[in-house]
Amino acid sequence: MANKRQKANEVTATSVHFNVGGTPYQVSRSLLEQHANTMLARMASETWQGEDPPEEAMFVERDGARFSYVLDFMRDGQVSLPAKGKITEESLLKELTYFGFLNVDPSVITTEFHYLDTPRDMALITHEYNEELANKTEQRNVLNLNITCTTIAHACCIRYITTGNLNVIFDTLIEERSGYNVNYKARNKNGAALDYAVVAAVQDRSLNCETEALKQSLAKYGLHCCYYNQRKRHKHLRSPSDYPSDYGYRVDLVTITLAKVE
Repeated sequence: MANKRQKANEVTATSVHFNVGGTPYQVSRSLLEQHANTMLARMASETWQGEDPPEEAMFVERDGARFSYVLDFMRDGQVSLPAKGKITEESLLKELTYFGFLNVDPSVITTEFHYLDTPRDMALITHEYNEELANKTEQRNVLNLNITCTTIAHACCIRYITTGNLNVIFDTLIEERSGYNVNYKARNKNGAALDYAVVAAVQDRSLNCETEALKQSLAKYGLHCCYYNQRKRHKHLRSPSDYPSDYGYRVDLVTITLAKVE
């Protein structure tokens, strides 16, 4: 009996038992000592355990499956996740942070690649891709709209401050008349920075029927959008060479009627 207890104490001296979410683990003290500032090392220290540590495993209320990858990181400084597993890079980074591994470089976590040749696997991957693509596309659309409205609202504020006119026009063309003929040529960018900024912002995002977001952006400047219109006059251009090389045949005029918010 004494010999069994002595052997048990020797094991306890060289290793530590954890129960992580119901999964038992035995971790060497030497590995824990290599990461002295982490939660696991503190749990196994004399400060926490005292001079006569208990024989039962220390319980940790975390996911038992993810913990094995935490140990991989402690041993090797890097982790390889299975391609079709439930554990993601994001979830493992959160787990590492919980245990005291701060600012872990995501590049140390890689995902194993397996060739997938069954219709079920391909259908699953395609479904996940379509869901992620739709989500990212929606995020991009919202971000693009916010960028567009922020740009226009800033330009409206500057134009109103400098001119005192609540009817603001952002025009990238100069009108030239000869009798009944009307031609247009591109304005010099150096003198029309605001105009080009606004026109560029609306090239891929029309606000003609979607001004609520613009009204929200203008509100921070104490302004309100009463009328908005954007259009293009490329059919009247004298020649394609009149445009700057990076401009092309696109929207060239934005007209906005503002009101002050009292």
